[in-house]
Amino acid sequence: MTRLAIEQAPRASLPRRFLLAVPLWGMAGGVLLCLDGSGALLDRWQPATLALVHVYALGVLGNTMFGSLLQFTPVVVGARPLALRWLGWPLYGLLNVGGVLLVCGLRAGWTLALTAAGILLPLSFMLLAAMLLPGILCAVSQRLLRAGFVVSLVSALVAAVLGGRLALGLGGNLAALDPDWVDMHASWAVLGWVIVLVASVARIVMPMFQGTDTVPAPVQTLWLGSLVTALVAGGWMRAAHVSAVPLRQLVAVHVLLFAGALLWMQWRATRLRRGALLYSWRIGLVTLAAAALVLLVDADASLLAAVLGLAIGLPLLVNGMAFEIVAFLSWIDLRRCVRRGIQLPGVQRLLPERDKLQALSAQVLADLLLGCGRVLAAAMACASYRAGLAADLGRTVPGAGRRKSSRKPFPVDRGGSPVNTKLPLVYSCSGCSSAAQMANQLALWLDRAGTAEMSCIAGVGGGVTGLVRTAQSGRRILALDGCVLKCASACLATVGVVADTHVLLSDFGVKKRQHADFDHAHARTLYATVVLPAAQALGHDQARPVVAAGAA
Repeated sequence: MTRLAIEQAPRASLPRRFLLAVPLWGMAGGVLLCLDGSGALLDRWQPATLALVHVYALGVLGNTMFGSLLQFTPVVVGARPLALRWLGWPLYGLLNVGGVLLVCGLRAGWTLALTAAGILLPLSFMLLAAMLLPGILCAVSQRLLRAGFVVSLVSALVAAVLGGRLALGLGGNLAALDPDWVDMHASWAVLGWVIVLVASVARIVMPMFQGTDTVPAPVQTLWLGSLVTALVAGGWMRAAHVSAVPLRQLVAVHVLLFAGALLWMQWRATRLRRGALLYSWRIGLVTLAAAALVLLVDADASLLAAVLGLAIGLPLLVNGMAFEIVAFLSWIDLRRCVRRGIQLPGVQRLLPERDKLQALSAQVLADLLLGCGRVLAAAMACASYRAGLAADLGRTVPGAGRRKSSRKPFPVDRGGSPVNTKLPLVYSCSGCSSAAQMANQLALWLDRAGTAEMSCIAGVGGGVTGLVRTAQSGRRILALDGCVLKCASACLATVGVVADTHVLLSDFGVKKRQHADFDHAHARTLYATVVLPAAQALGHDQARPVVAAGAA
């Protein structure tokens, strides 16, 4: 049993401040789900999805990790954080204000908020590392625990710097990065920062609170070294534009090993202490294992894996531990306030087991509803896709599932002119950035050339009945997006439509710049080599010569 240096514990108010922010962020996530509905669970690039992911990653997990480290480091490792009394409030403000700005910027597209978040959030992780790393490196006990803390903090720094750079790119202050960097940011954040920290802390809390053994030190050392190697190698492959599959599978394997090892420790324990902490960790570990298996089976099912792992599995782990930490912090605070000779109540009496079980039951119920929401959202997208296939079949095979009269042109909206239903639809994002304007111009060129019909993406996002009906009509769809936010695809996803072909201009070297025009020469090249062939592959009519793009 590890000896705890309770006398070195910081003032309870500081780590408790972070832990009490966790339920507020959880409720904020619930509000976003109520506002955005299943649309937030359809596509990983949708603004609502990005905002929701960071509510969980920064608000729920980030606050728990910060508060836990500030408590565990002095008590378990014996390393006091530097200037904790003076830097506690700034650290709390940087993380939470930066998190709020990032969520608002991602969801609403506020470039100023994205810029501020891209500066504040990396600063918060740098400040945390500066406060903790010197003491951890100078300590002499708990070598494997300290190694895990160092790897976790360094991974957090890498993820924060990458995330800040991505946010500044979205804010238009720097050139937007390729989507490959998003995968690297996510892998360092989830696997390197959160999973490594939970695995390190588990060596202390599982024997102490659950009555299990610990994972053998050589085994955990091998896992930790393999994990760091996988993150570095996978990041290098993504930077070299290698397929995302190897990186995602490496992440999945290490998460599966982590979850399987801890479940095995619980299974073989002879004196298992049953309670809310055990149940929350068991359910959370099973869910994490399921998320890892999803990625191993289908590396493209990253959104489902994120729902299982980031929104359900990891919060169950950290919230179960937060119950114990909050009660322990209150006990330490009470111990310092009460005179010697007065008997203190036990830690378990400060937060009774019944209350913990009730909170856990409510969380599990919410998780079940969230899982059902993801299934229903996927079913809606699948139904839309099948409707599109049926429409294509009806156009290809005479009399197949459709009457001949349905081939007549139908109006786009009230007062709209008839359209040729043989042409594919093209949707483009049409924001003010150079990338968005290029996407809009490419769609216009297709429309003017008679290769595709450009329809209004704003009307789809705004729920205009006729325009939504057009999008859902089963005609083939080409979506043109300028940057990784993929606003056109996100608007289509809100009505259960998935484009047959999606072209992301940033994948072809298009930079997103605010208050600037796009490169017309680059646009004509992309039109001829990428966009026009994609539209022709979807349509039945031949387009006019490519030179029309230059004359348009």
